[in-house]
Amino acid sequence: MKPLVSTDGNRYHPVFKTYWSESYFNAKINDKKMERILDFYDYLLSNEGKRLVNYGIENVDYKLDGAKIVPIDPKTVIGEKYPSTLVFNTLATWETLYPVDDANDQSWMNKDLQKDAIDYMKFIKSNTKVPSFSPELTLVSTPAKDKFSVINSDLLIKIMVGTDDVEKMFTKEVEAYKGKGLDKVIQEVNEKSQQMGIK
Repeated sequence: MKPLVSTDGNRYHPVFKTYWSESYFNAKINDKKMERILDFYDYLLSNEGKRLVNYGIENVDYKLDGAKIVPIDPKTVIGEKYPSTLVFNTLATWETLYPVDDANDQSWMNKDLQKDAIDYMKFIKSNTKVPSFSPELTLVSTPAKDKFSVINSDLLIKIMVGTDDVEKMFTKEVEAYKGKGLDKVIQEVNEKSQQMGIK
């Protein structure tokens, strides 16, 4: 489903930081070990490293046809054959299973899904805007905000599979969050934003 039209007539797409996760290293690691770890990360981010952890060993599990990766046995599940790849394929980077880059042809995985992903990204680029927001406020610390959590992945599923009116279900959930202190969080963040000169 394409991004819905907002009440102001525009379509918007979400914005995320260029990073959202991190790696932690023991401060006691000596320079030599740290250099080897960073070398390994560099390898995992290289084309060769990405191919290894996602598609296995060249000429054993896949062959290259120009830029296209062609599996030797499409039924092979690399994560089952090489269990360590389940860790290493997301250690240094997170990437979608169906790339949206036309040049990176992996349509052997699933042509329809890859085409849908590419078409979706083209639609986003041509038909949506970045919403106006102040990223600093997502990191603001206030007493109520620091204790408040709205992470509930079940909420969206609950509404999507629910049979009641969507707006009523959503309003009910908002009221539940208000009962947990949402209004206080909003008040504190608004006050903090004014102190920071953000409107």
